[in-house]
Amino acid sequence: MFERSMAIAALLVAVAPWSAQAQDWRNVSSFRQLGSETRLDVQVKYGVGRLVGEPGVSGELYRVGIRYDSENFEPVTEYRSGRLTVGLEGGTRSIRLRNQEAGDMKLALSPDVPLEVGLSFGAAEADIELGGLQVRSVKVETGASDSRLRFSRPNAIACDRMDLSLGAAAFRVVGIANANCAVVKAEGGVGDMNLDFSGHWRRDLTADITMALGSVTLAVPQDVGVVVRRSTFLTSFKGPGFSRRNRDHYSSNWEDAERRLTVELQGAFGSVTVRRIPAADGRATN
Repeated sequence: MFERSMAIAALLVAVAPWSAQAQDWRNVSSFRQLGSETRLDVQVKYGVGRLVGEPGVSGELYRVGIRYDSENFEPVTEYRSGRLTVGLEGGTRSIRLRNQEAGDMKLALSPDVPLEVGLSFGAAEADIELGGLQVRSVKVETGASDSRLRFSRPNAIACDRMDLSLGAAAFRVVGIANANCAVVKAEGGVGDMNLDFSGHWRRDLTADITMALGSVTLAVPQDVGVVVRRSTFLTSFKGPGFSRRNRDHYSSNWEDAERRLTVELQGAFGSVTVRRIPAADGRATN
């Protein structure tokens, strides 16, 4: 069982008068200075509300602030031996069904050590910026959410893999080339998946995508060669300048491109669109 964080912490409590519809809002914040840690394993579990992740400042391992309804939730900030667990527990009553306000959480992560990031959120609106950090791996699991994961600057190290498991969600990943992950794996249930491969290309990339019902949009720099290998049922494909060879679709510059993207696509019902964006130049679109 995790020990309570030994981080320097500040707790600010504001209690509103109780009524049948009142929410008892509280705020908790915590941070930890960087010590002898050589890595950080981050596990975030957040059900309802708004979640913001961003790069922290040098010298701090992490900093977190949570605003929550204590009638429904209990905050968790636990740290032990290079592993941080943070989020909310509880939620037995539905905030959304009661037409009440949801809380929010902000998490800043160290740029000084390699990170293994696991994010799990349900009916939350998430905006996660990992650009410029040392991301070794990232795993995202969503429920019914509208969320975005960004790599606005190049990853400082090579990333082993990016795993995305999406429910009934609208989800966008921006700057995948900046993430520098060897493998990108995305599984979608019902919803819209937008994968933006802008950024600094340091290697060829492979994306393994499985979709049940919904749409997939791939934004790829125009100087990158693309092949989409399909093993699908009733799935349409749209892409400018692509030619079809059996069940695969090749961009016109596949043979001559310096960098290439291979997409392995499995699915049942939906659509796949490849959208061309300006040539790769190290920047990510918004």
